[in-house]
Amino acid sequence: MTLDELVAKTKTKTKAASIDPLDLLAAASRQQQELTDMGEELLDYWVQHARAAGCSWAQIGGSLGVTKQAAQQRYGTARGLLGKLAGKVAGAGGGLFTRFDPAARRVVVLAQEDARTLCHNFLGTEHLLLGLLAETSGVAATTLDAAGITREGVRAAVERIVGCGQGVPRGHIRFTSRAKRVLELSLRESRELGHHHLGTEHVLLGMLTEGEGVGVQVITEAGVNLGQLRDAVLARLES
Repeated sequence: MTLDELVAKTKTKTKAASIDPLDLLAAASRQQQELTDMGEELLDYWVQHARAAGCSWAQIGGSLGVTKQAAQQRYGTARGLLGKLAGKVAGAGGGLFTRFDPAARRVVVLAQEDARTLCHNFLGTEHLLLGLLAETSGVAATTLDAAGITREGVRAAVERIVGCGQGVPRGHIRFTSRAKRVLELSLRESRELGHHHLGTEHVLLGMLTEGEGVGVQVITEAGVNLGQLRDAVLARLES
């Protein structure tokens, strides 16, 4: 796209095609941010493509003109997923990414891996539930296990309810609107409990509060009462 084309597009982005110079400047600022975000997504896509092809972080850093550590820090899986998500979850803003503790970040990465293994080109509440169970050090996994919810059982239920896709997706896997809602509610749960972090327990509480995703469907089909499961999470936090 040429500069002339960008200028023309800027004019169409003002309210009622305004010719006020400050309106045009504000529209150009928004457009510049959109282009920056798109450029970041483009780079991130090809970084993940290179990783899937077996390239090392040192090789990727060399192509980008940065160190191995800088490339891994900027484009590592957890940071890429959560960084994209933070700006897209209504009302969450930057607080979402900054509050995630290491276990909760691993849950998101593990959820993406489960979605990829199931050949799903989306990341839903069912994948978050699988991720919570895979992160065995978290409060969520401990509580779910005590309630009789197992990773094997959830995986079988997801395959039955959703099925498996035809091919392994490449690059980042998009979050469904319901999964985004769960993480938005997770942040709210953390704040309402007066916590300064967002852990696996808050993700599970957010899922239970949302109450309609496949993840919750799997839990209820296993005969677990959602209210009692929520109470069990809170009891573990108190103890």
